[in-house]
Amino acid sequence: MAVHQHSPSNLMELERICKEEWQRIPTSSLQQIEISPVSDGANWRSLKRNLSPPKLKIISQQQSFWTHVSSDACRLALIGKYGGIYMDTDFISIQTIPFKDFLAAESSQYTSNGIFGFSPHHDFTQKCLEDFVKNYDSRIWGQQGPRLFTRILKTFCNLPQFVGYEDAICGNNTLLNPHRFYPIICPEWKKYYEVWDKFPSFNDSYSLHLWNFMNKEKLTMVPGSKTLVEHLYKQYCPFTYNATFS
Repeated sequence: MAVHQHSPSNLMELERICKEEWQRIPTSSLQQIEISPVSDGANWRSLKRNLSPPKLKIISQQQSFWTHVSSDACRLALIGKYGGIYMDTDFISIQTIPFKDFLAAESSQYTSNGIFGFSPHHDFTQKCLEDFVKNYDSRIWGQQGPRLFTRILKTFCNLPQFVGYEDAICGNNTLLNPHRFYPIICPEWKKYYEVWDKFPSFNDSYSLHLWNFMNKEKLTMVPGSKTLVEHLYKQYCPFTYNATFS
């Protein structure tokens, strides 16, 4: 997980911020959430909400997608409180994102939470925090992440049908075209690890998502392979690329 701008520097501070931010959620008609300690040792045992009943007790070990859910919660709490840009660590940044408040569309009807940016206490992130609790369901992958972002965005506007490379405005939210971060779509993720006759320029993109979640084969960047991902490492991540030789 990568959080940029005013982010704390250690795990204990991250946990404290997450707890504080959950405590800011209005109590109106929301359920109480109590999260038991997670098995990997993270100290979330005091992360609980003093909300109105009924009470929803969450046992982390029994959650279907707890790693994803806890990551979704932390990124939302951090950006909601401090503002800045969040991006998954499997993005390659290729140029500056010229927006302070933005969401990234994966498609015309689906919004990502793998990369987004907002000012502190933006109304979009606050509505997401409330919905996170109100409609919590760990049985559905993405319910607390991209599905959450998509359903909240739908309360601002009818999601646009993207044509070409145009971005969109949805209420007071900037929704960036799928080409900005996902020019290679999820089902075609292996293209990053293939040899191309001519490398694409990606001139209309700000960052590129490598879709590591899909990479069950654990394909990696191999120096000298002449694959697209090697080309991107050499051009945009030279220090990382050179470190593979040490």
